[in-house]
Amino acid sequence: MVAMAAMMLLSFLLGALNISAGIIQANLFMILYAAMFLQGFGVAKFFISRSQMSIGFKRISLFLILFMALFTNSGLAQVIAIVGLADLAIDIRKINKAV
Repeated sequence: MVAMAAMMLLSFLLGALNISAGIIQANLFMILYAAMFLQGFGVAKFFISRSQMSIGFKRISLFLILFMALFTNSGLAQVIAIVGLADLAIDIRKINKAV
């Protein structure tokens, strides 16, 4: 994540020096967006796996979330990416418990 921030800073500085860095910034944004989407899908999978649903219904739910996020234009992918960003910032799943 630090390397991604360094690359964003470098592309911003290149833009300030009138060197076109738009393609670099677009690629970095897409990589970051994909990472946050996967993080958000991990949050959804975590909470669905903790629910009291049957195994088949859990799998169908995960498939529907993934299908709707990737193949429809509902904005669900952006919501999942924002949830992933929130999980990265405030640790929704409490993975790193303080001792």
